[in-house]
Amino acid sequence: MGTSSAARVAAKITPAAAVMNMQGSINRLTDAIEKSLAHPLEMVPPPPPPPPPPPPPPPPPPPAPPTMISRGGENNLAAYVELEDDFEMRRAFISGLLMST
Repeated sequence: MGTSSAARVAAKITPAAAVMNMQGSINRLTDAIEKSLAHPLEMVPPPPPPPPPPPPPPPPPPPAPPTMISRGGENNLAAYVELEDDFEMRRAFISGLLMST
């Protein structure tokens, strides 16, 4: 059985000739690889972290001492605040409240 002329031509092609015929494709592949290594695809930056949670509300102020809240229906705290800014007068007021308890 005889071989066709196409088969004879294919048998005569050497590996070097095959590489030379593929040179354009090889060049395009290497160009694509070089570009991807030199300029990687723009990565989408990660989203910013969520904001920190709001701080908890401050604790309520401590309650006033029982002697300052009321004694005999009077609001001693309001009376103390309305006193003049005199140390001795305020000290005497607090001492009187403490003595009466």
